[in-house]
Amino acid sequence: MEEDRFYQTSTYITRLLLYAVVIGLAIWMLRPFIMPMILAAITASIFNELRVRLPAKLTARRNLFAALATLSALLVLVLPLFLLLLLAGLEAFHFVQFVQQMLETNGFSYLGTKLSGFEQQINAQLQHFGGASFDFKTIQQDALAQLQNVGSLLYNNALNLLNNTFMIGLNTFYFLFITFFLIRDGEQISELIKQLLPFDRKTTQALVEAVGHVGQTVLVGGMISSLIFGGLMAVVFTLFGFGSPLMWGILLGILSLIPLGTMAVYVPSILYLIFAKSLWVALLFLVVVEVIEQVLFYVVIRPKFIDSRTRMYPLAIFLAIVSGITSFGPMGLVYGPLIMAALLALLEQQLRLARSEAKEAEHAAEQVMISMAAPPPASESGLSDEPQAQPGL
Repeated sequence: MEEDRFYQTSTYITRLLLYAVVIGLAIWMLRPFIMPMILAAITASIFNELRVRLPAKLTARRNLFAALATLSALLVLVLPLFLLLLLAGLEAFHFVQFVQQMLETNGFSYLGTKLSGFEQQINAQLQHFGGASFDFKTIQQDALAQLQNVGSLLYNNALNLLNNTFMIGLNTFYFLFITFFLIRDGEQISELIKQLLPFDRKTTQALVEAVGHVGQTVLVGGMISSLIFGGLMAVVFTLFGFGSPLMWGILLGILSLIPLGTMAVYVPSILYLIFAKSLWVALLFLVVVEVIEQVLFYVVIRPKFIDSRTRMYPLAIFLAIVSGITSFGPMGLVYGPLIMAALLALLEQQLRLARSEAKEAEHAAEQVMISMAAPPPASESGLSDEPQAQPGL
């Protein structure tokens, strides 16, 4: 008996080690394809939901539908994104040249003239607090350096995009190839994944739906609505005379995914308009951007693309996007929300399970209390409704 138990334990441990080694090798082998696979899975889930709404004549032929859907993904997602990044790189290049030219020609001297009065007043007040001093020129140089760094970052990314054209083309091919098969055989693959997950059917379904909905939100709701918002902001920045409006529009589109992220651009822009033009122009700019963001974007545009089932707590969205970008780079915009959605789905299911067990325990305790409070049956107390026979009769 002891030998059988030892044999079963050693067999179980050996099987686990074998699974771990094989899965680890598979992940290491497939690591170059992880990004195309995740993007393809999100894209395929979108088209698989559209399949239900399309005519049966089109969806009945799986190969034809998968080919048309893959071609649509190429024309609607891949090519516009590549052109947008290319245009953003050119705008960033012009912006870097503009900042360098202004620094070399002292083109920002008018700001120093307007700020000199404020600088003297602040320094006069600071004399009462230990003789500290305030220098607007240093702040101005630091701010311009940060602006130049932002432009250089976008420009370098666009330059890397052009230099890595072969790898981008190869990853695009992987993405389209995987998308085709995931659209064609999506139902079978989804069912297989559900069977392999080590959870009950309800937990597995909740986890798959949560990750799938958030993935679609990131790609469709987040990216497309943010792209529209960035386009509107580019128009606004053009009307108010800002340089490189397309670059600022793309930056605001990305920051709109983060709660209060757009304030990182609004505040410096308002300060620039106050000193460069007038207070009324800055107030008008603030009203315009807030109306577009709070009313047009959050009330009209975003709800058209984002399902209510995919909405997460704002703090969770912030942590998912920021930590995702920190850990995975630009793809963290996709990876972060997916990981956070999986985590929240598991935690929610665990809470439901704990509540269900607590209710069952409470119900069992109530049954015990009821049984203890009830009088014992007549048969148990030795009494009977039937008349007992008299002895001797």
